[in-house]
Amino acid sequence: FPESGYLKVPDAIDKYYEIQKLKNLKDASASKEHKNYRTYALPLRKFFADKELIRLTEEDVKKYIKARGKNWSERVNNDHLNFGRRVWNILADAKYCSAALNPFEYSGGRKRVAKKRGTKKVMSPNLIRQFFRFAENECRHDPTKYQDLCFLTLTFFCFVRTEEAEKAEWSQLKKNQRLNDEAPDRSSWTITIWADEEKTDKDKINPIPDCAKYWLSLCEKH
Repeated sequence: FPESGYLKVPDAIDKYYEIQKLKNLKDASASKEHKNYRTYALPLRKFFADKELIRLTEEDVKKYIKARGKNWSERVNNDHLNFGRRVWNILADAKYCSAALNPFEYSGGRKRVAKKRGTKKVMSPNLIRQFFRFAENECRHDPTKYQDLCFLTLTFFCFVRTEEAEKAEWSQLKKNQRLNDEAPDRSSWTITIWADEEKTDKDKINPIPDCAKYWLSLCEKH
């Protein structure tokens, strides 16, 4: 604690990031270099630059949302409230404030909007077929685009995350591996994603289906 006995909001946010960093969390949650800090933390600490953390009230938070969120959608409004709520609760666990008095818990009279998932993100087989044939034709005109086609293949068909596909090398591709013969839609190819490239920090081996085998063979050839 500072000499006054109370943390001001900017100091409290610094303390929050110190706590998160000690947990070895990803940069999105623990680094001031990440865009999340600029998006959520920096506006909060500037708005309450001289406010003591434990004197922050629901009315103060409402003023912050109103001042900052004139053009915010309901989802963005909720994202900022969620960040403040999380900061407060982490600091409450560390005994800097009381979880029961979290001023970010109010809804602001706005309806919480569920993130839309599911069918709208699913492409039909015919559309995917057209998309990949288009990509193949683009590669014929510009061979440098075979790298893009390879990236698309890994992310569409091989259960490889975007950030993993960006780091993938041909040495990770293994051919003629012995797999379960009863497994559906699998060729004898696999791709190994190493722990230092994988989100959960664990090595994993993904099967490569026959459709992906075709596209990867084409890309490797070029």
